[in-house]
Amino acid sequence: MNLRTQLVCAWLGPIGTVILFFAMFFLMGILPPFRPSLAQGELVAIYRQHPIGMLTGGLLLMLATSIYMAFFALVAVQMKRMEKTPFWTYVFLTSSILAFYSVIVAEMVFSAAAYRPERSDMLIQALSDLAFRSKALWGYSDEFMEGCREELALTPDEIREHPTYVLERDGTVLGFYALEPLASAGEAIELGHLFVAPTAVRRGVGRALLEHAIAEARRRGYRTLVIQSDPNAVPFYESLGARVVGTKDSASIPGRRLPLLERSLGP
Repeated sequence: MNLRTQLVCAWLGPIGTVILFFAMFFLMGILPPFRPSLAQGELVAIYRQHPIGMLTGGLLLMLATSIYMAFFALVAVQMKRMEKTPFWTYVFLTSSILAFYSVIVAEMVFSAAAYRPERSDMLIQALSDLAFRSKALWGYSDEFMEGCREELALTPDEIREHPTYVLERDGTVLGFYALEPLASAGEAIELGHLFVAPTAVRRGVGRALLEHAIAEARRRGYRTLVIQSDPNAVPFYESLGARVVGTKDSASIPGRRLPLLERSLGP
């Protein structure tokens, strides 16, 4: 590597730093980082208001990361000259390459989200179908299931207004749940949906979802998780600390009463 090339690589370090901070601070607004407590709807609103900045900033971040690789190559050359053996030089290069790929993946996620910050209609329909098939596992009649179809169907507004979490494995949706704040109870939040794909039943998916819901509701400062359960699912909720406190009218079937449970979120 001749002197001119080394000088160019040396200048690429500060140039990449300037590009990186310009993209993160001025274009994307992710410096300082988003609050961990930021609700899903608030994060979607940020992307909807600044899609061009998010996309342009993500592309510039990828450019800055690529520029850094030339700078790191120069550092590796200088390290090799100073070392008797190139062990630490290779350690440095390996670490730089791993960091490069991890950052690039994160930047691609940011950029992809700028194209479509909201849940797609296809995903919402897929979750609705999953809820319907999961409910049908209890052996209800076709007439009964048709009466529940509307209640089991998710809408874009519900996804925006209520935190909804999906459990996936290798690109396959295994289950999901939603949290719905109760206007009449400031310290309580309701488990709006919790459904497991029929192919994932009895594989720990439901337990993982409920444990995540409990932890998430607690993190948001709520003291009680309210659960309107299918009668068949009561033992499942009780196994994780919920207790029956009464009944509630079904929103789908007139005259039907459903068990109402509460799970304390205290320490």
